[in-house]
Amino acid sequence: MRKLYYTLLSILIILSFLSCDAKDKSYISFSYKAILSKEFKFKEGKIIPLTIEKSVEIDGALSADKKYLYYSSNKENGNYDIYLRLLTEIDTVRLTSHPSKDLSPSVSPDGKTVAFVSYREDPEGDIYIINLNPEKIIKDAQDSVSELPPLDKKAKNLTQFQDPVSKTIKIIKDANPVWSPDGKHIAFSSTRKGVENIWLMKKNGKELKQLTKKGGLYPSFSPNGKSIIYVSYQDNKKEGDIYTINIKSKKIKRLTKRNGIKLFPAFQKNTNKIMFSLIDKDTNEDGKIDLNDNSILYLIDRRQKFEYPLTLYSQNCFNAKW
Repeated sequence: MRKLYYTLLSILIILSFLSCDAKDKSYISFSYKAILSKEFKFKEGKIIPLTIEKSVEIDGALSADKKYLYYSSNKENGNYDIYLRLLTEIDTVRLTSHPSKDLSPSVSPDGKTVAFVSYREDPEGDIYIINLNPEKIIKDAQDSVSELPPLDKKAKNLTQFQDPVSKTIKIIKDANPVWSPDGKHIAFSSTRKGVENIWLMKKNGKELKQLTKKGGLYPSFSPNGKSIIYVSYQDNKKEGDIYTINIKSKKIKRLTKRNGIKLFPAFQKNTNKIMFSLIDKDTNEDGKIDLNDNSILYLIDRRQKFEYPLTLYSQNCFNAKW
């Protein structure tokens, strides 16, 4: 009887392995919507991780169709590269593998192009773009038993600055690329005329225009694409404040006059609500408020004239996108 039991057990184990092997190409689909709905059912919630790695993941950017997450991670030998993550399954693909840092990915509204910052040709950083098909990349990764080759050869430098007279390449900081809602332009910050300001260019890098004159960084478009929200230190030299500039008229409005270091402002569904990263408490208790303290996500409703924190000071949260 015992012999028969072990024989049947062995058969079941073999069938189990065969079953697992047959399902090798199948993937479990899930939805973050269900997870979030459960967490906020009683008007209480918590942060839901999209990546779980023994590394640092930063600069997350969602595609317009909410299917894909682009981010930068240092999980390969401590160097930051751009990764693509399918949000309905478990697949993640490494898009770049250059020895220099690749940061700040920003995906176009149609999902076919990713802009990012790389230090591969400029120690201060340039804006690059890569044309891609995320659906095909994920499918190829699912069908492949080895890591897909990176897309570095497809990366195009849009902002490398060459002196028109000497033809030498100038060391200039270009950072924080963001797409316009119609996908025709990219806004970014640059030090190409000394002070870091907000610039605008076509998606192919042509028709470069300087928008701000008194300093600007961390640009983000309004939902209608007519204005850009950003941080400037023109009035608040120490901590900065949040401003908007109308792209056509160049009219500037100051939106904040409060204490605290402001970073990464963004509009929500309309221009009435803005959210940004705020550092206004000495969380590390070193006697000063600086970038070493925790940042919270903060919301201002300009129409209702109220404001409140979205996250806790115990959690370092920054660079939110609606």
